[in-house]
Amino acid sequence: SNCTASQSIVVNNISPTPTTPSITSSGPVSENDNINLAVQEQYTGTTITYNWTNGAGATVGTSATLILAATAANAISPYRVAVTVDGCTSNLAEAISVAVIPLPVATATSVGSICPGDEVQLVAGSVPGATYEWRVSGSPTIISTDQSPTIYGLSATTIYEVTVINNSC
Repeated sequence: SNCTASQSIVVNNISPTPTTPSITSSGPVSENDNINLAVQEQYTGTTITYNWTNGAGATVGTSATLILAATAANAISPYRVAVTVDGCTSNLAEAISVAVIPLPVATATSVGSICPGDEVQLVAGSVPGATYEWRVSGSPTIISTDQSPTIYGLSATTIYEVTVINNSC
């Protein structure tokens, strides 16, 4: 006198695995800029989530784009992302590294003491591939683009500033 019951179920709502995402990058970036990464693909579904990870494996973002300050503690290359659409998760994107270029160092000095009406040479430290912009402090007017210009006929104490521009930043 065994009693048994059976029931069958058809499973037919299997969602596909999302396409592996591709990452676009704004890199390389200067250390005072942001790292900007984005998923190229457009995904459709009821619920779409993103999980960005850095080179240390930590989650650093949860949207289709990732923006990190280049000097942030969690800005560690390479970066990867996985996309989850309606509960199904893609493979991880191919890792992408973003180079962070150090800012050039601007150093300015003058050569010795001078008397009123004398000339003075301003000296900027050498930065390979850089250009230089000298100004009187607080003025937007560029007075020289030489690395180490000579100023003639100086009659009062004047503060000069140099901006060092590296083309890769």
